[in-house]
Amino acid sequence: MECRKAVSLFENGFPMREISEICNVPQKEIESFLKKHYQLQRYFASSTHRQDEEHESARASSKSDIVEKINRAKDLYETHYSICKVAEIMNITRERVRQLLVEGERLGLCRDIPIKDRKIKLLRRYSKKDIIASIQRNITQEKVCRELRITPQSSFFLMSQYGIVWKMINKGRLIASIQRNYSKKKVCKELRIVPQSLNYLINFYGIDWRLIQGGIRKGKCLGKYYRIVKKLKRHPHSDELIGKPGSLYSSIIRNWGSLAAFRKINKIKKPPPRYNHCRPILRKVKKINRVKDIVLKHGLVDMSTIARISKIKQQSLYQYLTLLRKLGFIGFTGSRQKRKYKIIKKNDVSLGELFPQ
Repeated sequence: MECRKAVSLFENGFPMREISEICNVPQKEIESFLKKHYQLQRYFASSTHRQDEEHESARASSKSDIVEKINRAKDLYETHYSICKVAEIMNITRERVRQLLVEGERLGLCRDIPIKDRKIKLLRRYSKKDIIASIQRNITQEKVCRELRITPQSSFFLMSQYGIVWKMINKGRLIASIQRNYSKKKVCKELRIVPQSLNYLINFYGIDWRLIQGGIRKGKCLGKYYRIVKKLKRHPHSDELIGKPGSLYSSIIRNWGSLAAFRKINKIKKPPPRYNHCRPILRKVKKINRVKDIVLKHGLVDMSTIARISKIKQQSLYQYLTLLRKLGFIGFTGSRQKRKYKIIKKNDVSLGELFPQ
């Protein structure tokens, strides 16, 4: 049923696409069915031949247009040596100009290849010796470009690839720029050179980039430290330098390894302890003097009695009694289990006696 419907629709002049949609059958199956069973090869052959002729004529006209565009692009490029200028004159994009020149290279109509392919060809065509010889013969970049028949961008690319610096920069000026700037990008921007030229100059002068940068960082840390000293009117303690991750303390640790090494190398004296740091020491001296006063008041007294009166733990009390005995303030009699302490010196224990310098 569908076959008869397809044949009737075909005879009535319906196109194949509409017949396939109406009959819900793929277009290729309908074409093969009609060719096989209804001897319609002549129609298909004539229609196919007619379509091929149309396509071929269109292809020939488009090919002639493309060849014409390629020749025009080639002539303009040989005149101006700039893809941007060619694109502006032809009123097309730079990418389309590149495509035309690449197609012309493939067809043998032109030899100049732009952008990436052109850069590769530039490196193959001009060696480092050729560029240096041209620079020595010509003073200005314009004359070099005219002699080598390249654009200023191409000459800049070649010099950057070969590490050639157009104007040698003084070593002192280069080091001063490195000290002012902390990155190669900023140095290149200030000196108006490319990174390859900067690397060439660094190797030429034998400059140790890391050593200079390390010295700059250390000088910066010292400047910050002495600004703090000026503000506090004394050398700061370690906890005054500790702060956020970008603090001075972390910079000192990163550059010198430790705060002690920083003080030793720069001959900085360690600041005296503050009152907050002395509180535990003063508390300890007070407890030791209280133990001595108990022994002085009660005469011969054992350790348990001293612990009950002073309310100090026996472990700490034993340390205090041992320290007093070593300093000669108290003595003892009896064995260890029945040991009793007696006073020898009546004066108070001083901080200097406990912690001699």
